[in-house]
Amino acid sequence: MACKPKKVDKRPPPPAVRKKPQYGASGTSTTKVQTKKSVCEKKAAAPPAAPKEFELPPLSIPLKVKELTQGQKELIEWRKKTARRVVPEGEDMKKIAEIIKTTKGQNITVQEFVGLISPYTGDKGNFLRTVMDAELASFRRMAKKVYETMTQDVSDVLANEQIQLMSGYKEKHTQYSDKMMRSIDEIFYHVPDFDFERYFRDPGYLALVLPIPEEKLSESDDEEENIRKQEAFHRMEWLRAEGERLQNENRRLQKRLREVKNLQKSELEKAAETEQEVERRRCELVNEETQLKDRLDDLNQTLEKTVICGETVAMNMDKEKRKCTQGKADKSRRPKTAVRKKPPWNVTAAREVDLESAETLVSGDKAKIPLSGSVSSQASLASVKKKKTAVKKKKWDFSRPKVPQETSPFHYSPPRTPPSECPKPGFSGWF
Repeated sequence: MACKPKKVDKRPPPPAVRKKPQYGASGTSTTKVQTKKSVCEKKAAAPPAAPKEFELPPLSIPLKVKELTQGQKELIEWRKKTARRVVPEGEDMKKIAEIIKTTKGQNITVQEFVGLISPYTGDKGNFLRTVMDAELASFRRMAKKVYETMTQDVSDVLANEQIQLMSGYKEKHTQYSDKMMRSIDEIFYHVPDFDFERYFRDPGYLALVLPIPEEKLSESDDEEENIRKQEAFHRMEWLRAEGERLQNENRRLQKRLREVKNLQKSELEKAAETEQEVERRRCELVNEETQLKDRLDDLNQTLEKTVICGETVAMNMDKEKRKCTQGKADKSRRPKTAVRKKPPWNVTAAREVDLESAETLVSGDKAKIPLSGSVSSQASLASVKKKKTAVKKKKWDFSRPKVPQETSPFHYSPPRTPPSECPKPGFSGWF
């Protein structure tokens, strides 16, 4: 059963729901009036078709996409970044572009360019002048930093050269003055009445005072040729002597060069040997250091064992002392008629031997290895008191022989703990 379409409501929608009309390129409104459709019309409406992909018509030639270079891509990106969306108020882009085209290829200063463009900018060139001043100040600082040192160096060199020139001029002046005075003395030696003022006025005064005989011009052409040959011969002999001298000098320098090379080679060999010796010595020291570390570890372990042994002996002695004290107290409490049975002689002798050996061991270890950190051990040993008993004269001695022993150079002996830092008697345990 088909549903009948309802009538279209042509009244405008309420203000809250009314939409603004959209205008196309021709100025006409493109907004369509939405009508209420029934449920049947919605069901009967066909679903929208999917948009078809663009396909080239048959027998068509595909266009080649022009590939851009990296520089062109960067230029496009730069244009996108620098493009301004809104032109500031009071800025004339046409005039600015015209000025840029006019000044292209011409040599003008930055101040002139800013002065030409300033009237056509939004802020009358204030920002351009600020940037220009900042750039010029930066350039001045850079130029001063770069060229100030160079200028100072050049001025120092020129000053030193000027000082050297002045000193050389003074030296030459002194030499020429001395030479001049010697020449004047020689002139007066030969001509005592020589007049220098007349010599400057009269060019022929020197020929009058010292007449020079005229050379004889009667020599023939053969004699002139012989003279020239003689001059050439002497010149050749001098050149030969000079060549031999230069060869000898060259041989001497070559010999000196070989000696220097040999000396350098020997020095390099010595340096290599020294380096090898140093490396070998370093390896030996490393090995010795390793051995010493191992020895130190062993000594530390032995020290710990000795301390523990001393603590054990001290604890045993404390126990024995407490037992003796407790026995005496029990004896005093017992009636006088009770007689305590004496222990056998072998038990008493064994106990005395054990106590004496323990005391000897503790005293010997304490004398050999004084401890700085074993506070509890020193306290426990300090709390031990020697038992005062009537010891009979024994026929044997089980104590360690008191022979001075040599101290090893690797013996570990930390500083002793002062009595003020020792704990009070009764301190329980070393750990």
